[in-house]
Amino acid sequence: MKSIVQSIDIFRNNTKFDGYTIRTNNGSINIKIGSDKLCCEEWYIFASKNDDKITNIIGAEIIDISYKKYQFNNFLDTDSKYGIKVNIKYKLNNMKKKLYIYMYNIHNGFYSHECIINWNIYINNKLNSFSIIENL
Repeated sequence: MKSIVQSIDIFRNNTKFDGYTIRTNNGSINIKIGSDKLCCEEWYIFASKNDDKITNIIGAEIIDISYKKYQFNNFLDTDSKYGIKVNIKYKLNNMKKKLYIYMYNIHNGFYSHECIINWNIYINNKLNSFSIIENL
């Protein structure tokens, strides 16, 4: 069973979360970050392809997906030095490609934002499920 992308919902300036829901023929991928501003923090969620082009993966087969917490380079003057990257590998028109979705929050250590990542889709005929809630 293959997971073919059927639609993508993009959430921006939402009352609870900013992020993406990628719906396939047999499940979905949810990647979102809390959007309640508490003080002077700045949070981001963005795709390696901008939001206008992320919908270009509609019709693609998801062939792999992974999650990683990563450390920023020291170019940010902030107490928060970590972010999250979700790597989605897909096949479209017999070409294998990657889509990265990044999340991070720049703050002084007091104002974290909840990040929710989960998926439940078939990859290589096996059910692939994952769920995590992280604070950045």
